[in-house]
Amino acid sequence: MEAETEQRRDWLVAHRGHAAAFPENTLTALRSALELGAAWLEFDIQLSADRIPVLCHDASLQRTAGIRTAPWDNTWHELSAIAVAETARFGDRFDGVCMPSLAQAVELLLQWPDRAAFVEIKRQSVERFGCDAVVDAMAAVLAPLGERAVPISFDPVCVERYRELHGGRIGWVLPRWGERIRHRAEKLGAQFLFCNKTRVGRGAQLWSGPWEWAIYEIEDPAEVQTWRSRGARLFETMRVREMAGAKPT
Repeated sequence: MEAETEQRRDWLVAHRGHAAAFPENTLTALRSALELGAAWLEFDIQLSADRIPVLCHDASLQRTAGIRTAPWDNTWHELSAIAVAETARFGDRFDGVCMPSLAQAVELLLQWPDRAAFVEIKRQSVERFGCDAVVDAMAAVLAPLGERAVPISFDPVCVERYRELHGGRIGWVLPRWGERIRHRAEKLGAQFLFCNKTRVGRGAQLWSGPWEWAIYEIEDPAEVQTWRSRGARLFETMRVREMAGAKPT
């Protein structure tokens, strides 16, 4: 399978998979990103009512499935039959594309032994089930990937707890920019820092430290060089096909 794909781009992070061209957080979107050479997948995790980790960004299925319900109000069996085809974006093109479980995403990644994933813990599920319940459920499923699976979150306490309970690398998604956040990052000691490109101070150099920077919402290949000169190494995008043509030096 992998021999038929483009060369791996070590700097390319696929935001919810190849989400510009396929419904986000689906196996279709993840597989396309891998085939286009993304070294990293990034996807979001919520828990179902029976505490099965599923790929879902929002606290409601309204946007992706047109259903006013929360993922945690449904069992995994129920969620597995719900099409998350994003008909507002794609019409009926992806009818039948359903929400995957984390276990299914792991199974896909096991077929690509040189690829890895940033797995975002959504705060809504933490608020619903508690931090330990969420990280334990995730860790059990991610175990076959070992160091290739890196939990990330806007909640630094949650990823810190993940590391305490299960070890491995972690990432923090910065809620904003500033010295107070920098001090928190130094205290946390995460291996990866994620930041929306619009949150970084204008002209600011990215902080040096024991972490790697991942800048997200990148859409133009020209941005790669600009952000690389400011200290970033990883670039997260939904526009995987367009960004795969960028050539960082």
